[in-house]
Amino acid sequence: MALSERFLVLTLTAILIGMISAPGITPSEALEPAASEMSIGTKAGTTEWTAVAGYPSQPPTQPSIGVAAGYISPSTVAVDTLGNVYTGGFVIYDVSFGSQAYSDVEQMAYVAKASSTGTWQKLYYTSVFGGGGSATVTAISTSGTDVYACGWFIGNVSIGTQNFQSYTPSGSVESSQDIWVAKFDQNLNPLWAKQAGTVENDDACEDLVVSPTNPDGSQDVYLIGETNATAQSYFGTSITRNGIGGTSTDIFIAKMSASNGAWNDAKITGGQAQDLGQSIAWRGGGIVATGLFSGTANFGSQQMQAIGSYDLWIADASTNLAWANASQAGGTAGIVQPFGIVQQNGVDYIAGTVRGTVNFDTNQVMSSSNGQDTSTFVASRGGANNQWDWITTANGYHQVRDIDID
Repeated sequence: MALSERFLVLTLTAILIGMISAPGITPSEALEPAASEMSIGTKAGTTEWTAVAGYPSQPPTQPSIGVAAGYISPSTVAVDTLGNVYTGGFVIYDVSFGSQAYSDVEQMAYVAKASSTGTWQKLYYTSVFGGGGSATVTAISTSGTDVYACGWFIGNVSIGTQNFQSYTPSGSVESSQDIWVAKFDQNLNPLWAKQAGTVENDDACEDLVVSPTNPDGSQDVYLIGETNATAQSYFGTSITRNGIGGTSTDIFIAKMSASNGAWNDAKITGGQAQDLGQSIAWRGGGIVATGLFSGTANFGSQQMQAIGSYDLWIADASTNLAWANASQAGGTAGIVQPFGIVQQNGVDYIAGTVRGTVNFDTNQVMSSSNGQDTSTFVASRGGANNQWDWITTANGYHQVRDIDID
């Protein structure tokens, strides 16, 4: 498949992940466009090696569902300091990553490791207990050779020695959706795993980042996502949501110890309507994050009103999780959705999708086919008065998943 056909094309360091499925397997919901392989390159348009995962070349003698079927849905990728590549998402039925195999009818979260030369080395996946469940990986981050991952789960799921159970209302057969976070060594042995969740549904970690080493030798893990949390112990602290329940999620930002996973702090922001956290990056003594909001949302002392049904938000936060320097983008005749954020030399870069016509301050853009397509965008914010510097879009139908910078 040509590079232009892949769903990640506008990165300064191209890290491409694809989706693989066997014939006859249809996802229960719409997923990202399928690709036939996974490839990693150090320059856009250059492929150094290709590592393929999918239905085993030697079919199992006892398939998990009695027929030849397997499905892999990758959602994230990260590289450690040795050049090893880690990808995560969910797997179901019969799949293999080289000699590493998964065979089960449960949809489970996975983290797979490939060497710097493209050889699959290790596959880790969650398991279930007492009635079953499902899980997925939404984000992976590395620090040295340590690997951190987060996602969401439903039901009864085990990560390492930890058994996590999401809330199931009395008399119901449906469990709520909760958050999980875990740390692994370079061989994907779980070092710790933590859960966060409440009686409400729709809790999800969307991204995480590990801080540089602090003066005392410690490191912190910062998470971004959305929650329906109520005023009770959650992320190890008491927080109050702004939403009104149901689908009215709020943005959460949380901080935990990298050494043992202890929750240090968490903050909720947003408004009465639905608000989402999407991506997070380290930004010289703090963090920068992005997501979506609707209606009115508060970031520290700044209150923003959405221009359209959903607007993009970006804001800085201190290590104490205090919000500042918020900006937005949106339009009454379009919608913009961020998927990834990076920063370099104090400049923020966001990649995502745009449909219709949207405004980044005075920069107005329209997606392809006179606003009918969903197109990829990359935008820059340099920090001067929290204004957008520039935005560029790709012609045609594209869907970006992340961005990196070299």
